[in-house]
Amino acid sequence: MFDRLSTRYIIMLCWVIALVVLWGILQLSLPGKLLIDNLNNIEESITAEDWDLTNENLNKLKKDWHDNRLAIQISNGSAEVYEFERALGHLKTLVKHKEDDSLEYLGLLKEISKNITNVFPGP
Repeated sequence: MFDRLSTRYIIMLCWVIALVVLWGILQLSLPGKLLIDNLNNIEESITAEDWDLTNENLNKLKKDWHDNRLAIQISNGSAEVYEFERALGHLKTLVKHKEDDSLEYLGLLKEISKNITNVFPGP
C-alpha cells in the first residue's frame, strides 16, 4: 500500500501535529498572566503596607494556585511546584507577621512562576 519512505513521512507528520496540539493545549491551560497579576497585586499592597489587602490578595493567589495546580504539574517537574509551594508558605507567614521581608519571597515566587507557566521551561 505505502512504500517505506512515504510511511515514514506520514508518521513524522503525525508526530509533528501531535506536538503542536499538545503545545497549544498546555499553552492555553497554564495560568501565566493570572499568577503574575496576583503577585503584582500582592507586591503593591505590601509596599503600601496595607496588610488586610495583602491577605486578601494572598488568599486569591492561593485559590488560583490550587485551581490550576494540576495543569502546572502536568507540564513541569515536581521540584518547581514544591519550591513554589514552599515560597508561598514562607510568604504567608511573613505577611501574617507583617514583615517587609516578604518582598524577598515575592520576588522568588515571581521567578518560579515564570518557569512553571512556560510550556517548555529551560534548565
